[in-house]
Amino acid sequence: MRDGITSEERDRIKALERENKELRRANEILALVSAFYWRQLADTVVTSVALA
Repeated sequence: MRDGITSEERDRIKALERENKELRRANEILALVSAFYWRQLADTVVTSVALA
């Protein structure tokens, strides 16, 4: 019996690590976009209130 992981397990781990990296990047982008839109909304509300 061999110690360690099989090549199949190693490939699966690499695929999961790659997917994890992509998902973290997507979450980072979504957080930035969300903050941008919230800022735009806040500016619109402040401007609307100031003009009223």
